[in-house]
Amino acid sequence: MLDANARHLPKGLEFFLEVHSVDKESKIHQLGIRQGDVILCTMMDESPDNPEITIHLESGDATYKSNPLIDTFNWLVYAGRKDLTQFLEHDPFGALPKAKEILKRLQ
Repeated sequence: MLDANARHLPKGLEFFLEVHSVDKESKIHQLGIRQGDVILCTMMDESPDNPEITIHLESGDATYKSNPLIDTFNWLVYAGRKDLTQFLEHDPFGALPKAKEILKRLQ
């Protein structure tokens, strides 16, 4: 499930999510995403109810549609934008260095 900040992002925006928890039976777990990861995504929907995002992985892009009725153990939290703005100044999760490393690998 995406947190409220992530669910309300505009369509087409590229952003980072912190992975706070992952259901071992979920699609994102099958993609290799684990608790503690930071992932680069693009918002694909305009509706904040159950938005679809594209997750950009080294193995390729994958889609994920948040569904709060069945997705209760996946917790994905907005970290900041792809341009590295909006990250928390005091970042206890360490998302900003992880995001910088992802962008470095994409170059």
